[in-house]
Amino acid sequence: MGYRKQVKIAVTATNGSGESEGEMRRKARILGQQIAKNNGILIAESCQDLSREAVQGANEAGGSVLGNSSAIDAGVHIFSQIGIDELSKMYQANGFKVLGLLVGSDAAAKYLSQQVKQTEKTKIIIEAEPVMLIWRMLRYIEDPERDRKRFFGK
Repeated sequence: MGYRKQVKIAVTATNGSGESEGEMRRKARILGQQIAKNNGILIAESCQDLSREAVQGANEAGGSVLGNSSAIDAGVHIFSQIGIDELSKMYQANGFKVLGLLVGSDAAAKYLSQQVKQTEKTKIIIEAEPVMLIWRMLRYIEDPERDRKRFFGK
């Protein structure tokens, strides 16, 4: 069952090299499929290899893909190496409700969670698994107060 509201999700990527590149390509494709399966519109922010994989995944799942758009609800950045500069540009330029970071491993997720500070305006979700990342992002968009209450007790 797909997500009820159609959400625009921008996807960017930091391309790198190394043993995990094939795994990150697989995750990027699954990410695109999950966006499509949950009634999302994938906004292709760049044409790098990992972003292209996400676009192909969305197309395979029958989803919608746009080159750019206004009023984007969320953003996902795919890390195959740590690229804090790209993250901060995306974060500052768009003012997303939620920013998802798809990383190669749980260790990378832990490292990034220590580097990135949460703000009141944008929720940052870091995951090594694309299915869980999209689920958590859409859940937050649907009810942002759920996480706020959980973490701040309000």
